[in-house]
Amino acid sequence: MAHGQADFGMYAAKETVGSLSDMGELAARLGSIVTLDRRGDVILLEDFEAPILSWTGVGDGDDDVQRLYPGKAFMGSQCLLLLTSTTAGNESYIARRFFATPDQRYGLEARIQFLVTYTYTDLWIDIYTGSKCYEARWRYDNVNFRLLILDSTNNWKEVATGIKAGTTHEEWWPSKLVVDSLTMKYVRGLFLGVEYDLSDESMRRRDSEVPFAIGLGVLVETAANQQQGAFFDNLIITQNEP
Repeated sequence: MAHGQADFGMYAAKETVGSLSDMGELAARLGSIVTLDRRGDVILLEDFEAPILSWTGVGDGDDDVQRLYPGKAFMGSQCLLLLTSTTAGNESYIARRFFATPDQRYGLEARIQFLVTYTYTDLWIDIYTGSKCYEARWRYDNVNFRLLILDSTNNWKEVATGIKAGTTHEEWWPSKLVVDSLTMKYVRGLFLGVEYDLSDESMRRRDSEVPFAIGLGVLVETAANQQQGAFFDNLIITQNEP
């Protein structure tokens, strides 16, 4: 009889089962949402299962929406719903700041399900230093099937084209952004399981008096004069990324 640990652990004594050294599978068996990219140390998990939305919701119009949605979920019983207003270029997003160890590589990962096709969806990480804010944006353009970043000149720069993500069959597309708060540069982006090297790109800089903090957010922008939106689930924030 096995004693001391779960019988699927790496070092547990066992008689009838094989050992399991893959921490990703261990995480999945134990119900963790950290199963896609397991690099970095997890410092915050947001699965939107709490009864309140503990992020700041922001939108450009009167009819934008940022709320928990019980009708869909990648895991669990609910997710985040973001809806824009009906004017092209308007945004709907949630944001949060927290204080963390400086001079780290930080990552933000999310699962996304698109409601309609005329949308841009962003993951963002802001690094505040007390005098400056360095901004990184990782965008999927669902109109032109492109991946983009916001470059140091505050312009969108194309990273890849021909990237088609579906909007049917409950597809939850994985996306991740990693930045370096020591060099204030991008590190990499991931989308649909493909990794993109962004290490030559610097983050946009602007003045800010916010003390050292990390700002995080997910966003939807409409590309048409109609309400657009997306679902988000399983936000994972990491530090010490390679």
